[in-house]
Amino acid sequence: MVTLLVASTVLAFSDVSRLIRNGIDTIVGSTGYSVFSSRDLAEFLERSGPVGETDELVLISSSSKDLEFRHAIDLLHALLKIQARAPVPGKVRLGWFAAFYRDAMSFVRDDDYVAVRDLLASPTGEDAFEAFRSTAPGVARAAGMTDENQASWQECIADFLTQKVLRAVSIRKEIRPDIGSMYHLVVNGRAKRVVLLADGLVINFFAKHEKGVKTEYIDPIVTMQVLSLVKLSTNAVALGLHKMDTHLRVEDMRAFWNVVNENCRPLALHD
Repeated sequence: MVTLLVASTVLAFSDVSRLIRNGIDTIVGSTGYSVFSSRDLAEFLERSGPVGETDELVLISSSSKDLEFRHAIDLLHALLKIQARAPVPGKVRLGWFAAFYRDAMSFVRDDDYVAVRDLLASPTGEDAFEAFRSTAPGVARAAGMTDENQASWQECIADFLTQKVLRAVSIRKEIRPDIGSMYHLVVNGRAKRVVLLADGLVINFFAKHEKGVKTEYIDPIVTMQVLSLVKLSTNAVALGLHKMDTHLRVEDMRAFWNVVNENCRPLALHD
């Protein structure tokens, strides 16, 4: 869907949840700060999506950092480790599950949701587990918590929730060298795909073969910036605007870029 705005109109949103629920399929982060929370990812995973098609969300960073989508990336990687049955300590897994329940992820919302959410929202010590057995005895029994295995209650809950997530979610990561990472999920029977262009890094410098800004072009520019800072820090420069042609010779710049171009020719493609 493309929405045409009046010229010079900019729409700013402090919360993209409603937009995600309404079906947007691309989010571009340009601030260098987190613009997409795990709760936003939850909204995408929960929405119905197009009938008979895989619901897709594309995440693109155009800043100079990799922070815009960090929360979502961490959540997806946690799901991958759960899917792979990675040997992760129960305490670490409970941290993941606490975030899932805090953000009310659709794949953990069932009859046990409130009891488990309240347990994970508190420090998971012996007193908390004892209280949990009293307030949610059925869930505690299902998790295998008994008087005899009190020392392993933390692992019991972690294993119980691991199986719960595995029943509701499947995930597979695909790496496309010139695209980035693609996460294929099925959540409560709904097919989803999250495309993380350039693996969440700034896209300008990611793709090869003439699709991104070449390192050979950027390096000399950054070098000139550094040299300019050195000049400014070691020499007194009068305030005001200065004509660059008094400091740079056109023939020198032309020779400089000719060398760069010579070493950065487009690929010659042959049948």
